[in-house]
Amino acid sequence: MKKVSLILSVVCILLLLPATALGINSPTVSANHGVVTGMFISDIGLSLGAEYGFTQELAALLRIWEDAWKIGVKYELNPNLAVVGGIFDEDPYLGVNGSFGINQNFQGLYEADLYMESGDFKAMYELGVKLNLAKSIDIRGGILGFLGGNNSDLHFQLGLGYRF
Repeated sequence: MKKVSLILSVVCILLLLPATALGINSPTVSANHGVVTGMFISDIGLSLGAEYGFTQELAALLRIWEDAWKIGVKYELNPNLAVVGGIFDEDPYLGVNGSFGINQNFQGLYEADLYMESGDFKAMYELGVKLNLAKSIDIRGGILGFLGGNNSDLHFQLGLGYRF
């Protein structure tokens, strides 16, 4: 019960804060609009994220999962490409976020981030798809991977996004 209360509290706070999400997101930014995502990631658990655009090009990002967090900004270069950067578990990161259209309701998404952990460069990448179910709701799925050091982890993720 304690864990459910904590998750519901985090979701409520994310809905009230002008923050931004990272769970396989598109690079498109819209002023005064955003998205909230809830993803289940294999071997990691639940991931909650939020995204909010302050201008037509600049948005803030937040993603929280079991033992990690990521906060940053996104700058849209064009509707299919954005630059992202910020802090990932107390380490700086820089990356790209992109998309490619499959059809009007189906979109391919990717993100690749480079970060430094304990003096070593590491990479986090996501590749997936987003399918619009309704005007404001979509289903998202794909892979989340980490490279660097002695690790090479790959996780599957599936969840929902709510655009506002």
